[in-house]
Amino acid sequence: DYSWSSQKRSMLELMDVLELDEMHLVIHDIGGPIASMFAAENKERVKSITILNTLLKVNNFQKPFPMWTFTIPYLNNLFIAMATPLTMHLGIKQKGVHDSSVFTYDVATAWHYMLKNNNGQESFL
Repeated sequence: DYSWSSQKRSMLELMDVLELDEMHLVIHDIGGPIASMFAAENKERVKSITILNTLLKVNNFQKPFPMWTFTIPYLNNLFIAMATPLTMHLGIKQKGVHDSSVFTYDVATAWHYMLKNNNGQESFL
């Protein structure tokens, strides 16, 4: 489940597994809504918050196509299986970033490597 509430629950489960009572929370990118919900519901476990390049007002948020594909069972696996550096570069540059000049082919190649080679996407997603 790639929903924000599921990711928030995963944060709490990870803290419990690692036996962390408190943490310094760094919020970045699409993790903003997830970590914000976590912090609001677990105030006693968050020592500090650092917010970097994220969105917090999500009432009208529309997931871009590259993100949307990971929310559909089986489609997410198909998307990953078919992904190449070129398809990731073109797709994300077209619909996944506001300033497409910052998403270079080299960045897409690095993302592709993480997606395909790190524990079945666990560290990337």
